[in-house]
Amino acid sequence: MNGASSMSESPRRWSLLLGGRLAAAVLGAIFLYAGLKKAQDVAAFFHALESFRIFPAPAAVVLAYFVPALEIVAGAAVLVTRLRRAGALVAAALLACYFMLLAVSWARGLDVTCGCFGEGAGAANYPLLLGQDAVLLVMAALVFRWSVPALKPLPSTP
Repeated sequence: MNGASSMSESPRRWSLLLGGRLAAAVLGAIFLYAGLKKAQDVAAFFHALESFRIFPAPAAVVLAYFVPALEIVAGAAVLVTRLRRAGALVAAALLACYFMLLAVSWARGLDVTCGCFGEGAGAANYPLLLGQDAVLLVMAALVFRWSVPALKPLPSTP
């Protein structure tokens, strides 16, 4: 009976493992790409941050340099098995902050520039941006959930 149970769980376990790795690869690649695009044109990202009308100019300058670096580190960490959970946690925190910024900007009637992938100005499509962010946030949560903790307890010695 025990053998049959483990045989039926094996395909499910493999599909979760494969799904988790695929989600980690996609999430890591997205964060690496977004961070690199922002780092290539910090001035454009600074202007995107200013469009939210939340950050004072000195804070926006710091964020314009800090956020792309953090995205690159988070994206790279998600791709490394031992760092995956930490990277997914950082990615989820960034995505949650962005979700709140979008929601507040939409409620205030602002037309913000996303700046996520180095794109230029355009009318903000809030439902689409919030939906994309929510999907990525769920993906980050799943990557965190399906990843093995980096630190395992040490075996007890007799």
